[in-house]
Amino acid sequence: MFARTLSLSGIVAAQQSDSIFFLLYQPIGFVIFLISGIAENNRAPFDLPEAESELVAGFHTEYSGFRWSLFFMAEYAAMVVVTAVCDHALSWWLVFSRSSIA
Repeated sequence: MFARTLSLSGIVAAQQSDSIFFLLYQPIGFVIFLISGIAENNRAPFDLPEAESELVAGFHTEYSGFRWSLFFMAEYAAMVVVTAVCDHALSWWLVFSRSSIA
């Protein structure tokens, strides 16, 4: 809403033109995004895809070998996507780029 665009490059450009990052405008939105990103990637404390009594069943036994590795590579790719969107939308990397130029 602050950048008036959904383009990630437009969001970064809008933050570069302003002197304040969007994270400082909406810290509660950042916390909600962080918690939902952790929950979407099934990381602790949201990492219970099955009940405790069913730990032998489920995707742990259905996938083995190559299929298991592809399953977990997809999980890690989802983590990379969440962190990339967070990085571009909130642009903390601009702090380091501005300090290295000045």
